[in-house]
Amino acid sequence: MITVIINADDFGQSASCTGAIYEAFRRGLITDTTMLAGGAAEAEALGLIRGDMEFAGRIGIHFNLTEGRPLTKELCSFSRFVRRERNGWEFSGYFRDRRTNFIPLTRAEKEALRGELRAQAKRLLGQGVKPSHADSHHHVHTNLRLTPVFAQVLREYGIQKCRLHKNAEDYGLLRNFVWGRYNRALAGSFVTTRHMGGITDYAALYEGVNEIMVHPDYDRRGVLVDRERFADDGFAVGEELESRLSRLMKQAERTTTYAALASPGVLRQED
Repeated sequence: MITVIINADDFGQSASCTGAIYEAFRRGLITDTTMLAGGAAEAEALGLIRGDMEFAGRIGIHFNLTEGRPLTKELCSFSRFVRRERNGWEFSGYFRDRRTNFIPLTRAEKEALRGELRAQAKRLLGQGVKPSHADSHHHVHTNLRLTPVFAQVLREYGIQKCRLHKNAEDYGLLRNFVWGRYNRALAGSFVTTRHMGGITDYAALYEGVNEIMVHPDYDRRGVLVDRERFADDGFAVGEELESRLSRLMKQAERTTTYAALASPGVLRQED
């Protein structure tokens, strides 16, 4: 059976995308979302959660090591990962560079990164958010140097479900081989979907459970779009979300949620 989870990234990042994600959920366009700890719109996101218990059960954690401010002082001792700005320390974006997959991390760096991830998980849990699953900003949990760091934190905080590396598109023999091995290892330790990608990664949906990753936001007209980037005026740029999803959703036999997954790509028996 072709089954779909539509998972929206960046809940709590900004007021615009947070409102857009909530609208997308109420319109039935998404099934799940993942929330940033300490995002600029964290208060708005928490207010929406507390006002809608159905939505609250479908929120994972969107771990972040690439954009915005870290939560821990310890990480600010490592100049690879942060930089000093006028308003304080911010992530440098170091892990957005794919070459970092091949650059070793010191023991002290790993411990500081673990501490930051722990702080993010602890912050959401302290606000009453029990993450249903995990993914990460700019997919840094799929960085080969960071994978063991993330895995340890997920286990410590009882997060049993995690996003795969993208596998909905043919990326060539080498990437398919490397990322395939990564996904098999991930599925051996955590509950995952069977396939994962953004809307444009899928030529067609596959048998089993497919995660479609989206980034709801509003463009300058106030239209709900799947954000691809930001324009110079700060508004989102992208195609209208519902129409962009429609091609794939015509192929889906059912939708589900991360909460309903029992093992890699398999739903609970009662579902």
